[in-house]
Amino acid sequence: MEESTTARLLRQIKEACELAGARTEEYARISRKRLDVLSLGRELHKEKTALGERVYQLLGADAPGSVADDSTVQAILDRLRTLEGSLRNCEEEIGEIRESARSRVADVRRKYRPSSEEASGAAATGGPAQREATEAQPSGGTGAQAETPAAGEEKPAADRRPAEEPIAPPEPHDADAPGEPPGEKEQASDSKPPSA
Repeated sequence: MEESTTARLLRQIKEACELAGARTEEYARISRKRLDVLSLGRELHKEKTALGERVYQLLGADAPGSVADDSTVQAILDRLRTLEGSLRNCEEEIGEIRESARSRVADVRRKYRPSSEEASGAAATGGPAQREATEAQPSGGTGAQAETPAAGEEKPAADRRPAEEPIAPPEPHDADAPGEPPGEKEQASDSKPPSA
């Protein structure tokens, strides 16, 4: 049985609302994670700056021993590794959020779109699937030839071409002044020096 226009419209509105909700939730969650990524990036920058300052101090002091043996340098390196791990986790979570959203969108579409059995039934009754299949077939060239009316018969209204009408000249754009050739205004504005 074919779905009424009102029921189909209501179904499409429900689907659109659920899809919009899913996308909005996805974008909000990803935005929060991106803020976390930005925050972690700033912290990484600060730690790298601190590491550079400490290395500079150690090299300038001509202190005996290796820079890598300094406890402050080791502590900063540990914090850097932790921050980089957190940054990777945030990027992975963003990927998981996107994947979760894709599956949710697919679930919503399956919920509101007819199954393949219903679509094949609609095709047999001349429903939307039948019309889409018919429109997708190439006309002319291959397959059955188009039916042409016998001599003296009139073509169906849908097959008639409208009488050719004279082509009117294009109307000027709003940006162009009347009587001014199109594009003159843009050329004049391009030649002006930029104002500071």
